[in-house]
Amino acid sequence: MKLYFTINALSHCDWKDCTAQLVEEVQDKHVVLVAEENNVDCNAVRVHFAGKVAGYVCRDDAPVVRALITSEGRQSRLATVTGHTEGPYYKLKAECDYDDTTPLAIDDHLNQLYDAWEYTGPLLPPSVEQKQLEGAVEYLGYVIGGQVGWDDEGRSYFETFVRYHRQDYSDEMFNFRHRLMKFLYGNDNTEHERKLMERELDEMSRHEHREGIGRYIEGLTATEEFWQMLAMQNHIDKNKLQTQMDNFPENLTHVLLEDSSLFCSRLYYIHPRRKVLRQFFSGIALLQFLKQNDLQEKKQQNGTARKFTLVEIVDYCKKCVEWRNAESIVAMLNKLLGRIATPEDSDLVDSIETEFFNRRVGNNYYAPVGQVLEHVDRVENKNG
Repeated sequence: MKLYFTINALSHCDWKDCTAQLVEEVQDKHVVLVAEENNVDCNAVRVHFAGKVAGYVCRDDAPVVRALITSEGRQSRLATVTGHTEGPYYKLKAECDYDDTTPLAIDDHLNQLYDAWEYTGPLLPPSVEQKQLEGAVEYLGYVIGGQVGWDDEGRSYFETFVRYHRQDYSDEMFNFRHRLMKFLYGNDNTEHERKLMERELDEMSRHEHREGIGRYIEGLTATEEFWQMLAMQNHIDKNKLQTQMDNFPENLTHVLLEDSSLFCSRLYYIHPRRKVLRQFFSGIALLQFLKQNDLQEKKQQNGTARKFTLVEIVDYCKKCVEWRNAESIVAMLNKLLGRIATPEDSDLVDSIETEFFNRRVGNNYYAPVGQVLEHVDRVENKNG
């Protein structure tokens, strides 16, 4: 039986300066497949031709090809190049024979490690973009399954998918991209979408994109979703959180803090399940926030802390109002009232205390927030 797969990364290996020559010379020739160790991708399979490294088996095919090699108790095997694709980068098509009566044991121990990891902290709620992406995936799933047709509505969901899918490195999204590409290749009226997805997948594999994911992770504490999560959490056990994040498999918490690009490369290849990634990103965002907060408190003790303006405080209160979390309003105000930015703002302290603590009716904070903002505006106009 034949096993078909793709070889890519030609422009990153020994033939990078003459890939067109490689494509011509390797046609119908043997290449050597080597199960590579100590690679950021635990399923990496290196490809050799004419004494040089020609490329790597593509990430999608590598687990099966590596399982074929190791199932024979070897470190390498031969394959034959049968063709190529040009696209934005050259890729080789290859095949090798295998005995389909021998089961291929694909290594799944990493997913088992990640699934066993324990996290008990709060979770980031899905963003608007993530909700739209989820809806697009569900609808396109019905298209792929044949329950609905491929029409203008399907194309609109596809556009939403393309807009937001890049930041989802989960195993579920990895598998869905496979299903989607198989559907696009199997339909004559999806050529435009197929080419678009090919370009998307190619760009996702680049290091520049992975660095962008690192910036996204670092910016989580500035998102509305993070503050919503924080407002709904009255107490965080910092020691427990730190221990759980330290126990994340493969020491990836520390890898992220030291080299976000390396972390994203690792994430790109292992693609843990979505639940695990959501837990991890939530924990990382909390760690970043708590460390920043600890640093701010130390600065406050030695008199170098950044002061908060009343506008910032009231803005946070408005967020808490939106999320119906009265306890967070009280706790945050008690903490921040002593850190007013300027003496000119000090006369607003009485106003905040009055409006938020004395004039509220039950948990209705909307009117008090409006009154405090009006008072802030009056003072700023007076000082302005």
